[in-house]
Amino acid sequence: MPGEASSPSAEMRGLQPMCSFLGRVHATLRPIGYPLMRIAVGLAFVPHGYQKLSLLLTGQGASFAYFFAAHGFVPGMFWTIVVGCVEFFGGLMLAAGLFTRLAALALGIDLLLALVTVLLPAARFSPVNQLVLMWGCMVFGIGCIGGGPSSLDAMIGKEF
Repeated sequence: MPGEASSPSAEMRGLQPMCSFLGRVHATLRPIGYPLMRIAVGLAFVPHGYQKLSLLLTGQGASFAYFFAAHGFVPGMFWTIVVGCVEFFGGLMLAAGLFTRLAALALGIDLLLALVTVLLPAARFSPVNQLVLMWGCMVFGIGCIGGGPSSLDAMIGKEF
């Protein structure tokens, strides 16, 4: 049958694969695409949070505290801890798919504040701004979808 190898979502839209082999490949890879993206996006935040938190633990967090205070986030040490925890633990939660929407919301706010308070005032149309926008869109998409079937949210049967 012509539509047999295509995905359910493609069938619902009335689309047929251009090549039956590609339809089978897509159907095989579809279940791992979203979890892979969610894990990669979550793990990308972890080193940023780790850097902030580890410098605090070694007593060298003053540079981050000064940075936050210089951009209006006073007291700087408090905001260094908050942002470090959001990026480290939020990234781990996003990767694991645990409280996925809550983690995506926290990381999205983190990115939005970085863009509006630090990056946009410093340089318009910077490649860094584009990366922050890309990551923000990915976090927003993950927040809209949730953890998906391959997540701890699905395993416990609850979503935020």
